Amino acid sequence: MKKCRVFLFLCGPMLVSVLAGPLAVVARQGQNDSLGVYLLLSQNPEATRQPLQMMGVYPVGPSVARFGVLVTGDDGAVEQAMNAGYWLVPAQILAALCGFGQVEEDPYV
Repeated sequence: MKKCRVFLFLCGPMLVSVLAGPLAVVARQGQNDSLGVYLLLSQNPEATRQPLQMMGVYPVGPSVARFGVLVTGDDGAVEQAMNAGYWLVPAQILAALCGFGQVEEDPYV
């Protein structure tokens, strides 16, 4: 019994921290991002550019990361891309996970 308590004491916080991010993403899955910016997760983001542009989803900014790129599009195009199997995570969720809270649209951009 003592070994079980020690194990839970040592591994419990780690387990909670590992599950917190994915649970936050799942909890907000049905909500649309108010800014319309999403992180596209892909092994080869460059290869997904043309099919997504045909759906109405376009990259944001000039740089592409190794496993993802920021994209934007209207709600219908984003929903169509998600239904086609692309993984799009709202930027609001990423900002909340990083501690930025509610991100508001800058009127000067």
